Amino acid sequence: MKSFTYIQPTEIVFGSGRLKEVGALSARYGTRCLLVTEPRSDALGPLFDRAKESLAGAKLAVTHFDGVVPNPTTDVVSAGARMARESGAEVIVGLGGGSSMDTAKAIAVEATHEGSCWDYLFYKKPPTDRTLPIVCVTTTSGTGSQTTPCAVITKTEVKDKSALWHPHLFAKVALVDPELVRTLPARLTAMTGFDAFSHNFEAFISNGTNPHVESLAVSAIRLIVEHLPRAVDDGTNAEAREAMAWADTLGGLAIASAGVTLPHGLGMQIGGHCPQVAHGQALAALYPEFTRYTFESAMGKFAAIGRIFNPRLETASERAAAEGCCEEIDKFLKRIGMWLSLKSLGVSKSEAESIAKAGQVLPDYKNNPRIATLEQMGELMVASFSRRV
Repeated sequence: MKSFTYIQPTEIVFGSGRLKEVGALSARYGTRCLLVTEPRSDALGPLFDRAKESLAGAKLAVTHFDGVVPNPTTDVVSAGARMARESGAEVIVGLGGGSSMDTAKAIAVEATHEGSCWDYLFYKKPPTDRTLPIVCVTTTSGTGSQTTPCAVITKTEVKDKSALWHPHLFAKVALVDPELVRTLPARLTAMTGFDAFSHNFEAFISNGTNPHVESLAVSAIRLIVEHLPRAVDDGTNAEAREAMAWADTLGGLAIASAGVTLPHGLGMQIGGHCPQVAHGQALAALYPEFTRYTFESAMGKFAAIGRIFNPRLETASERAAAEGCCEEIDKFLKRIGMWLSLKSLGVSKSEAESIAKAGQVLPDYKNNPRIATLEQMGELMVASFSRRV
C-alpha cells in the first residue's frame, strides 16, 4: 500500500437545522466577529438574519461585510480586511458559497498581515499563525471550501485567478446544514454539484491520491451520481440535498490531501480571464475533452467510475468500461443541463488562446495521470470552444 499522510483539522458540524449553532461555535474564538457574505437577496437574506441572531445570542459583536462577488477579487478582500481591522474582529465567519468562504479565508490573512492577500499565494510567502480563526457555513453543495486550506482569488488587472493554500486557512469549524441549500435554484445546484463531482473524480485519479482519499471520493461519487439529478429536478428533496451536502464535504476532504488535476488549473484561468463564467461551468465545458485525453493513462480508475454510472459496464473489459466512463460523464452533463462549450459561455477564441497559454501557471496539471504540454492544453481548449451544444 502507498505510504501517505492525511491531515484534517477542521471540526465538521453536519445536519439539518444546525445553523442555530453558529453563534456558540464562533464564540469559542473571540467576542467580535466579521460576518462575510454576498449582498442580501430574497433567498439568502433570511439566512443572514438567522446567523446574526445566533451570533448575537452568543454575546458576539457582529460586523457584516456583504461585498462578496462571484470569482472574488483582491479589491473585495481588501475592503473586507479593512472592515475586520476597524471592527477589531477576532473571528471571521464566512456564510455562503465558495466565493464567500474563500473571501473569508483571504480576509483572515490580510487583516493580520502586511500587504495584501495576493502576497500570500501558494508559491509566495506563507501566512503566519496570526491568521484569524475562520468558521465556514456553506449554502451550496459544490466547492468543498469549508474543509480545504484553500482560498481562490482573482487579481482583475492582470486577469490572474490563483490561490492561497496553507494549513492556517483550514476553517476551525465547517457548519454544513443541508436546509440552507433548499432554495438554491436548479441551475446553481447543477453548477455547484458538478464542481463537487469534479473534486472527487480528480482527487480519485490524481497522481497525489492515497487510499483514504480514494475511499472518500468513491463514496461521494456514488452519492452524486444518484442524487444530483434529483436535487436539480426538485430542490426541496431533503434526501437529495443531504446527500449532496455530504458529497460536497467529502470532496473538500479529498482535494485537501490529493489536490485537483488538469481541468481545474485551466478552469481557474477561464474564471480569471472571463469572470462571467462560473467555475462549475468552466469545468463542464472542459470535461468531455479532458476525460478522453486522460482515460488511457488511468484506465482502471476510469473503469471503476464508469461502472458506478452504468452497472452494465461491470461485464465490459477495462478499456471498454473506461471509454464508457467518458460517455457516461457526457450523458450526466446533459442530464443536469450542463452540456456546454466555451463559446456558449461567452469565451472568445482569442481568450481561449490566452487561457491555454496560461495553462501551466497553476501546478494542478502535474497531478493529472497524463501530463499535458502547452500545445496539448491549446488543443483541449480549441476542442472545448467549438463543441456543438
